[in-house]
Amino acid sequence: MIGLSLQDILKNFFAGVWVLVERPFRIGDAIEVTGYVGTVDEISFRTTQLRTDDGREVIVPNGTFMVAPVVNLTRFPTRRAAAWLVLPADEKPITAEDVRAALAKAEGVSVTPPPSVELRSVANGKARYLVTLWAADRDAALARTVTALRARFPQGDVESG
Repeated sequence: MIGLSLQDILKNFFAGVWVLVERPFRIGDAIEVTGYVGTVDEISFRTTQLRTDDGREVIVPNGTFMVAPVVNLTRFPTRRAAAWLVLPADEKPITAEDVRAALAKAEGVSVTPPPSVELRSVANGKARYLVTLWAADRDAALARTVTALRARFPQGDVESG
């Protein structure tokens, strides 16, 4: 009985040492682990404390980080976003330069990596293009992207994807 309790304590302790040395996340990072999303408030040898957006405290045993995937939501500042652009198939095909020109003034769209466009299908007289971009504030940039694409390609239909 004591052996089993010590096994969990030691597992969490050594996992805590690993977390403190390897630093897969830091205090202030937003992470997702075992279904919980929160900001790291404290890292100790046995547990890590998260604060969720709705104010709950989640205490995660450090041993969890050795066996469960952890998503660090703040490690990279930009996120990918996508929008579908549907144009009449008889229109001249669009290029990445056409899309970049349309998004050049769309606030929040990252220039590195640059926006891209890919023809995904042609059916029923319509060409479907997937426009991909990167942004720090994904939702705001996506809204501006939809507006910019609608202005540049008024004959088409644009929807966020």
